[in-house]
Amino acid sequence: YIGDVDYDYKIDLKFKVPVVLKDHIKVIMGFKYNYEKIIFQQQPFELNSLYRSIDDKRLRSYQTSVNVSRSFVGKGYLITRGSFRLSGDFKRKALNDYFRSSLAIVYGVRLNEDLSWGGGISHSYSFGRQLVFPVVAFSKRFNDKWSLNTFLPVNLTVGYKINDKSTLEFINKISGDSYNIDVEDFGPNPLFLERSNFQSMLTYEREIYDFIWFGVSAGSRFNIAFDLSEKNTFLNRDAPQVTNEVGEAFFFKASLFLVPPRKWREKIK
Repeated sequence: YIGDVDYDYKIDLKFKVPVVLKDHIKVIMGFKYNYEKIIFQQQPFELNSLYRSIDDKRLRSYQTSVNVSRSFVGKGYLITRGSFRLSGDFKRKALNDYFRSSLAIVYGVRLNEDLSWGGGISHSYSFGRQLVFPVVAFSKRFNDKWSLNTFLPVNLTVGYKINDKSTLEFINKISGDSYNIDVEDFGPNPLFLERSNFQSMLTYEREIYDFIWFGVSAGSRFNIAFDLSEKNTFLNRDAPQVTNEVGEAFFFKASLFLVPPRKWREKIK
């Protein structure tokens, strides 16, 4: 059956706090809550047991992350990003069924204040299921207005600084996760919803008052994976039990976020 989605409702709450800020090492802790609910149109919802099970299901994710940046004598630096989270519909009692982890390690060289590059390895669910893949980081500031930041193959951002209080970014990124869910008519054991999307968007951010910023994003979302698998092990390469094809969709996002006051930011610099 082909099912149309009436809407995909999503809320993200993020919080980051610096723990260590020194010349040679910086440690930042992060916390994130994600809530998502998918609503299908009524007719395929009645005909297809998969859509009926996923429809209106509350998918949640609770994440804690640690970002460590370590500079060495000379121009070298090492960046490590680790995250631990619980993802699923949380209908079962054992929380370890919902546990996920991701890790990225990048060694780079900062050639000057405007140019740095590096390479490393990442283990994540960006493509829906667990994968280990090489990554390339590149950062270039061309002038006071234009900049380029990449973390290939999952992110490429072109930035334009309109003024000190507003920015414009063209963002291309791949993001995904694996949710542990109970699905009707597929047996007593839970399945893993492996979801991944490529998003291309234009984002405008504007300072409202010193430490308060507002942002809006609009663009297109292209589905990479929306499959159900029986296993979530790292070495699992079995074909998904259920595969789906999801078409391109337009999306819109609004954000409100707090940043350190300008006096604090100048002190940190």
